[in-house]
Amino acid sequence: MIVPMSKITVLALAADQAATLHALQNAGVLHLNPLQPPAGDALEQARRRVERIRRIQAVLSRIAREHPEHPSATSPSSANDIVPDRLMEETDQCLQTIQDLQNRRHALAEQIRVLEPLGHFDPALIRTLDSHHIFVRLFRAPVRACLKIPDGVIQIPLATDGRYDHFALIGSQEPSCGGATAIPLPERSLNDLRRERAEVEGALHDRQGRLVELSRLTERLAPFLAEAEERLKWEEARAGMGAKGPVVLLQGYAPRRDVPHLQRLAHRHGWGLLAEEPAAGDHPPTLIQNPPWIRPVHLVFKLIGILPGYREADVSPVFLLFFTLFVAMLIGDAVYGLLFLGLTLVLKRHRTRLPEHVIPLLSILSVATFLWGVMSGNYLGIERLPPLVERMKVPLLTDPIALQSFCFLIGATHLSVAHAWNAIRLLPSPQAIAHLGWIGLCVAMYAVANFLVLGVALPSGFFGLLILSVLYILLFTVPPNRLRAEAVSLVTLPLSLIGNFGDVVSYLRLYLVSTASVVLVKAVNGILFGSGPLGWAGMIGAGVVLFFVHALNLMLASLAVLVHGIRLNALEFSTHMGIQWLGRPYSPFRKEIPSESLNP
Repeated sequence: MIVPMSKITVLALAADQAATLHALQNAGVLHLNPLQPPAGDALEQARRRVERIRRIQAVLSRIAREHPEHPSATSPSSANDIVPDRLMEETDQCLQTIQDLQNRRHALAEQIRVLEPLGHFDPALIRTLDSHHIFVRLFRAPVRACLKIPDGVIQIPLATDGRYDHFALIGSQEPSCGGATAIPLPERSLNDLRRERAEVEGALHDRQGRLVELSRLTERLAPFLAEAEERLKWEEARAGMGAKGPVVLLQGYAPRRDVPHLQRLAHRHGWGLLAEEPAAGDHPPTLIQNPPWIRPVHLVFKLIGILPGYREADVSPVFLLFFTLFVAMLIGDAVYGLLFLGLTLVLKRHRTRLPEHVIPLLSILSVATFLWGVMSGNYLGIERLPPLVERMKVPLLTDPIALQSFCFLIGATHLSVAHAWNAIRLLPSPQAIAHLGWIGLCVAMYAVANFLVLGVALPSGFFGLLILSVLYILLFTVPPNRLRAEAVSLVTLPLSLIGNFGDVVSYLRLYLVSTASVVLVKAVNGILFGSGPLGWAGMIGAGVVLFFVHALNLMLASLAVLVHGIRLNALEFSTHMGIQWLGRPYSPFRKEIPSESLNP
């Protein structure tokens, strides 16, 4: 059920702005709707602080995962007394130092690469020889190049790298060499550069080790981040308030049941408070409250990022019922169901920080998959089953023709539920009759699908039902007073009627995907075990192959659930229901953590 909301406007004195926000934050029921785009120095500073904490937390978490058993991280005694602010400051310093050291190491590596072919020498000594009119210069020339070396100049080969010959020329005057490139005399020797590189490597290792030590304190940033995020929400609320002279005002939405509490707060604090029904152009947040057995489907909504709009219907019960059926059919193996159920029980016993509703949802889907596998007789593709197991099969689920027709029936039923729901919501409007026509059309399309795909004869009365359904849709879809404004919907109506057949037939994917999974496993079983008994080596090999095949099959089945199981609910059913999933979650302005530091 979508909880009814009231639009709330609060007026208070500007001098009481902070106290007003504190009182509303403690009440924790008002979803704020900014009256102006939140902006300001304090807000920007709060955003930068949150971003910085998140960045450092992400970096330290990644380092902790990359070094789970780092020796320096087991006893970070020098880091035990670090407060969060100091932790962030030192982390930033370490990251900057590491970046600088890595840049310096790269520069040194490039200089060493250039000097290594020249060998070991002291550039200072060469400069000293210059003062005594003994000139030593370095050159590089392509291998087998024709060189023009002046008379009286001594050539000393140094090294070759396959492409270039490196050599030195010594003479009493500045030597030159045609066909060669002069190499500038380095400022430092190769030994000095290598010595500095070793020092840089040591410093880099030290800073990286210190960063690993600091990563063991990542959990200390969690409450610090929560406090910073709460400060950010506070600043956003304050910056989004409107002002009229000495009066400040804010707007938001609160559950209708909480309006009396807000009225008491207004009386206590001397506010002006207006509670009214949201106007047609307003966009209230969506708060869904359902019985415990329905709530697991909320996890599916959250995972795929959908939420019905405030004025749309909460289809959670239907979504959960049919999603469970789709998952059971798409996976469809009793052993897989038992495997999922076992994993669910293990998670329930050893769970740590699992999202809400994970265990109930997995339990429902696992049991449903197991039951479908039992009724359809699917056990890892094994064809010869014990008599007791054979007797538990349901003939409808083992006959391909009957199972395909059952998929069409599921589609017609699923879409009819959508139109029946809409008809009830529209009563006593004549538009409800149009949805009765759509229900009749879904039934007619079920018959057409059986006729065209399976060769089943059309039932008697089919054409009467089809004509009556189309007439209901044509006559009652658009009220007469809106006929001119909504004439476009009548123009596109023929396409919608044709699309209704495609929607019913699209449920055949449940049969096709589940059958492909079973056929794959049975084919592998036939290849491995169809030629007779296997020896020990053969059994081990077959076990390895079966492990990978079933792992692949489970991955494909999980993907099918995401692609097909969710699609049939979130697209086909929702389209017929008229749900566009335009909702935004209800997120009240509330105090999440007790902290005096949030006081302005």
